[in-house]
Amino acid sequence: MSDMPPSNPEPFTWVNEDTVSIRFGAPDDPAAATRAGLFVDAVLQLDDVLDAYSGFGQAMVTLSPPFDLTALETCMAHQLSVPPAPHPLLRVPVCYHPDVAPDQASAAEALGLSVQALVTAHASCELTVMAMGFAPGFGYLGGLPAHLRLPRKATPRANVPAGSVAIAERQSVIYPTETPGGWHLIGRSPVTLMQYQSAPCSLFQIGQAVQFYPISLAEYHAWTPDVADC
Repeated sequence: MSDMPPSNPEPFTWVNEDTVSIRFGAPDDPAAATRAGLFVDAVLQLDDVLDAYSGFGQAMVTLSPPFDLTALETCMAHQLSVPPAPHPLLRVPVCYHPDVAPDQASAAEALGLSVQALVTAHASCELTVMAMGFAPGFGYLGGLPAHLRLPRKATPRANVPAGSVAIAERQSVIYPTETPGGWHLIGRSPVTLMQYQSAPCSLFQIGQAVQFYPISLAEYHAWTPDVADC
């Protein structure tokens, strides 16, 4: 029997000799992101799956020969046949004080909003973790409303402080560690996003609903690390 992958049954697409892509819906569809994440959890239990991950409504699965897609098709059919169970809403504290929000005023001006209107709108959004990437614990939170969308900064910062809360395009993020970054920094969270001794080690999981809530600068500095609200 040949070890070459078979021809592509829709919606499976071979991206190389051993990895298949499965699309569950539009990249900005929270339900598609949730289904793709649950699909990955299921197929990682299969003997012939070497690796799998998902993001933005798409799953990537690496298989060992003979590249049989039957089990993957069964898992996908199951995910599409039942509504995904919603994750509990994760409420994350954010300090929107200008001392920890260097782009807040410029972002508000670019959006045609007052600073308070920007803060209120951002804290009232219910976002969804669409993908994980860039750095451990870095979740791309989709669902930012149109009136809060800005392009990324023309010149990225060399160092963005850990915990920085930012917006760009259709998403909001929290930087889990100090890294370079080109998003607009409008606040900072005291919550630790990665707990390597825990399982799962990331606070964010794909498909999870997230909402920010404001805290004062004094509360930010006094915050006990590693606490978020469900």
